[in-house]
Amino acid sequence: MSPDAAGRDQARPRRRAMPIIHIHAFEGRTVEQKRRLVEGITRATVEAYACPPEAVQIVIHDTPRTDMAVAGILASDQEAGRKG
Repeated sequence: MSPDAAGRDQARPRRRAMPIIHIHAFEGRTVEQKRRLVEGITRATVEAYACPPEAVQIVIHDTPRTDMAVAGILASDQEAGRKG
């Protein structure tokens, strides 16, 4: 078979791209909190994208407060009341 307009071989079935969701949050959440979060996000993604739950991938990035800043001030310093 000849390629389609996008250059794909028409003989191969098209795969839908899976949603991969990255969550960046300060460290310190419990496993139970993370469990509830990913369950809720998976449900919402399945509903919005009409995809099976098995297609939803979620990565949680636990970020130390020393590794994030707003307006040039580390989050750890902001919480301590320091102003840079």
